Amino acid sequence: MNKAVTYLTICTTKFTEARGYAQAAGGPYLANYNAKCAEAETLLAKAIKDNKEIFREPRVDPSDLPKLDAQNFVKLEPMSEELNKVPELDE
Repeated sequence: MNKAVTYLTICTTKFTEARGYAQAAGGPYLANYNAKCAEAETLLAKAIKDNKEIFREPRVDPSDLPKLDAQNFVKLEPMSEELNKVPELDE
C-alpha cells in the first residue's frame, strides 16, 4: 500500500502541473481532466486512510520505487510509412 500512496501522490502532483493546459483547452478536455483529477485525489485519500488504519506501512520515497517494467509499455512504431502510403482509391 505504501507504493500505491507514493504513485498516487506523484500522479496528483502531475495532474496539478497539467491544470493550466487543461484550462487552456477547455470544453470536454477540461471536463475529462477534472473528472480524472478528482478520481486520482479520491484514490489518494483512500490509500492514505487505508495505509494509516490497516497496513501501517512507512511511506516510500519516490526515488526508491522500482523502475517500471518496459514490457508493460506499448511498442511505438513509426507512422511515416503509413502516412506516405498512397490510398487504394487513388491508385
